[in-house]
Amino acid sequence: MKKFVLIGAPRTGSTLLVQLLNSSPAVKCHYELYNQNELNIDGVDRSSEIAERNTNPSGFLDKIVGETNAKAEAVGFKIFDGHNEDLLQELIRRDDWKKLVLNRRNFLSIYSSRLISQKKELWSAPTEDGKRSSVAETSAKPTWNETVEFEEKQFWNLYNRHIGFYGRVVEALNAAGQHFEYLEYGDLLNEGLVRRLFPYLGVAQPGQLQTSLRRNNTSHILSRFDNKDDVREFLKRINRLDWITESDAGWDLQQG
Repeated sequence: MKKFVLIGAPRTGSTLLVQLLNSSPAVKCHYELYNQNELNIDGVDRSSEIAERNTNPSGFLDKIVGETNAKAEAVGFKIFDGHNEDLLQELIRRDDWKKLVLNRRNFLSIYSSRLISQKKELWSAPTEDGKRSSVAETSAKPTWNETVEFEEKQFWNLYNRHIGFYGRVVEALNAAGQHFEYLEYGDLLNEGLVRRLFPYLGVAQPGQLQTSLRRNNTSHILSRFDNKDDVREFLKRINRLDWITESDAGWDLQQG
């Protein structure tokens, strides 16, 4: 059994990556097994096992891996900052767990997407018919029209925690002498870059990469805010005007 952990943060594309990995019948990537607020596995509410999970995190993980053993050659799950730091550090040190680290350089995109998702009380949106679609059929047209208020203090608090988390993770991986695959959100929009992960996990390539997700927000990040002028001035001050937009380059779009 090949095992891997996807280390990331909310709004970095982790749900998309999980679905792309699960395009292969040889791979089973679970979602947030250590989310403190819930435990849902394959659409089944297993909140009755939260106490067991919290008391014995490693043992619980072994149980989930064992349950998945007959279904896939490689099994993994995603873990975020605040899920379980001790377990994360344990997996970082273990040679039998491969590591995928997913980040998103445009933190203004992360920040705005988080605020909009919280406002809508929704973290992702499926296609209109609820079916899985190929990457080539996935639309990057915005489906949400919500705007939010930029607050500089809130932004910096979230940003500092975000970069601090990734800094600790990469430092720990390097200190442990672990090989890992580091991905950026934009890599997920390029099929060739995603496909390199399957040999790394030790499984065969799937015939087609698939996802049921559409891009929810416009790539014009500035337009997500009510106070656009304040955001633009802030970006000028920190020399990050490149965060105003986020390219859709790499999506193989079927324009309608």
